[in-house]
Amino acid sequence: VGMLSMCCESLGDHRRALELSQEALAIASRCLPGNHPDIAAYLGQLSSCYHSAGEVDKAINIMQQCVGVVKQHLPTRRSDLCTCLNNLGLYYSQKGMLHEAIATLEECLVSRRLFLPPGHPDIGATLWNLGNAYKKGKNVVKATELLRECLSVREKNLPATHPHVIDVLWNLSSIMYDQKLYDESLQLYRRLHNILTALCPLSEDMATVCHNMGLCYVNLSNLNEAEEAFTQSLRIKTALYQQGHESIDTTERELHEVWQLKFGQ
Repeated sequence: VGMLSMCCESLGDHRRALELSQEALAIASRCLPGNHPDIAAYLGQLSSCYHSAGEVDKAINIMQQCVGVVKQHLPTRRSDLCTCLNNLGLYYSQKGMLHEAIATLEECLVSRRLFLPPGHPDIGATLWNLGNAYKKGKNVVKATELLRECLSVREKNLPATHPHVIDVLWNLSSIMYDQKLYDESLQLYRRLHNILTALCPLSEDMATVCHNMGLCYVNLSNLNEAEEAFTQSLRIKTALYQQGHESIDTTERELHEVWQLKFGQ
């Protein structure tokens, strides 16, 4: 039943997966002692199913039970505990429970650093979740520190064009811009530009990168480069959207402002 639930989950049938996962836990609870590793595994699976089904509150409740079982009865299963803590911290963050999210993910990170080699992908995953939790909590200094380390880990384990690398670059570039660190933000947007040029040059993401590069150039008083970036963004948006689209209007306004600064009109 548990395996069938996992199959349904992988196929996107979250409701059926949830029903089967509930059944699997009920069967295991009747047949096994409460400290059996399979009980913890089924709790974790059920929590994941609730999360996939959009029932995050129930996912949190079940994962809290899972963490309790592992801590009390299976303390040597550090990898399992860290997986539970990482998922629980992510769920907390998604519900806006940032204090709980940060505390849980910090615990997970400390534990993973103890028994995993530096640069392990699981450390990168927790750094990503923790960095985002700090970002939501407006602690941009801590978020920047963690996401920089996350980027370093992911770049060691993944190709430069991997979505997980791209995600970190997006987040870091945004954080740097919000802190008015325009040079650093621009460097990250340039890296994104190079990646997207190879992957999807005519896309919404590329249009956004070009637009944001233009904003950085304006703040650095590099108007020629700003004009070029906004022009490229506008060219892409014109190809993607109908005339009058809000996104086109936004870039047109920025481009006109650059022309006014350049030519005084």
